[in-house]
Amino acid sequence: MIRSWDFKLSGAPPLLSGVVRQQPVRRAAVDLGKPSTCLTKGANRMLSHMTFDRSWFLQLLLVSLLFGGSSGAAEPPRKKLIEVGWDIPDTADLRANWKEMERSAPFDGLHFHVVAISPKRERVDSLKLWDATPWEYSWFEKCVEDLKTCRFQKLTDNWLRVDATPGTIEWADDDGWKHLANKFGICSRVARKGGAKGVCIDLEGYGAKSFRFDPEKKLTFAEAGKLARRRGAEVMRAMATEFPDQILFAYWLNSVNSKSGRMAKPDSVLATEVYGLQPAFINGLLDALPETMTLVDGCEDGYYKDGALEYQLAAADMRQWHGPSSRLVASENRRKWRGQVQAAFGFYLDMYINPPGNAFYFPPLDGSRLRRLATNLAAARDAADEYVWVYGEQCNWWAKTEMNEGHRTAQAKSVGKGRRWEDAM
Repeated sequence: MIRSWDFKLSGAPPLLSGVVRQQPVRRAAVDLGKPSTCLTKGANRMLSHMTFDRSWFLQLLLVSLLFGGSSGAAEPPRKKLIEVGWDIPDTADLRANWKEMERSAPFDGLHFHVVAISPKRERVDSLKLWDATPWEYSWFEKCVEDLKTCRFQKLTDNWLRVDATPGTIEWADDDGWKHLANKFGICSRVARKGGAKGVCIDLEGYGAKSFRFDPEKKLTFAEAGKLARRRGAEVMRAMATEFPDQILFAYWLNSVNSKSGRMAKPDSVLATEVYGLQPAFINGLLDALPETMTLVDGCEDGYYKDGALEYQLAAADMRQWHGPSSRLVASENRRKWRGQVQAAFGFYLDMYINPPGNAFYFPPLDGSRLRRLATNLAAARDAADEYVWVYGEQCNWWAKTEMNEGHRTAQAKSVGKGRRWEDAM
């Protein structure tokens, strides 16, 4: 049970049971059908019948969008909200605070990272996984024990996050990729034994831009792509060996390169893009993808979508047989793409507290930025197959998680000031 709410309802339906009925999940192999606008109307109807304390409204809104209802074997999965942000917990944070986390925030799951100390007394972190340094599973056994102590009832859909950082492995480095694939296997094993849904991979290059084609490496774009595809298959085989029925969540897959997918000759554009070698790497993942595993394209560009039409069009781009995402998939892998890849969306909370003039700003809708937030979050929910990941930087959901000093300093200087999200709204 979450906090008590300071609101009054006047003729409105019950807060949770009256939320508009769950819409069917549209998996990749199913036609889109007619876009749903029901929840947007429901959110507007709810807003029109209630007065509320603004400091609690964001949690009220998100709880209202949990879209409850259990699903039997013949039913599609219900839509779920996943928390992501600068306040990402490690397993020690989860062990110490999981009960309070379940009580205090309106989510179905979260992303976490694992931290260990090597025999050389060096700190190793899944957020800095992408290099040739070898790991051992035994270093992370304490992380597994941390996860096993968490008896989640509400936060049921959790992922172990790994980042493509520092990104210092050359595509031709066989030994380096052997160690990296092994690290993906270790993280998959930790996720499985700890009861998580799987691994979440952030392919954004916070260090070296390893997915950018570099002609100085003395390879053609086609040769580099062939190597990238091989490495993707190696990574997938390592993950599938340890956790063959996991859900592999990515903040983006081919959605990040949709512009290239619209071109008559995609490679001519990909060769100049920051993430131009990612479609080849993703094809490698698909090459070795077992039929028991699901991939999630998290479409981080969802941050910038405004209104139901934009979300539905983006979802169609990810799903269609001949859409821009599918055109970046090798023909032999398109059936896997259609049948085993879900469309999801990122949702950026900072857009709704940043001031005018900021590059990440949404203006009010009918005089209210909260109304725009409610409308867009409902639109993301309707367009996604199952998941919407809610991302924030300037504020926190978790009061007691550790945060790196750079993020802590940036929060202190921001509009959000590192407050709780419901207070900032």
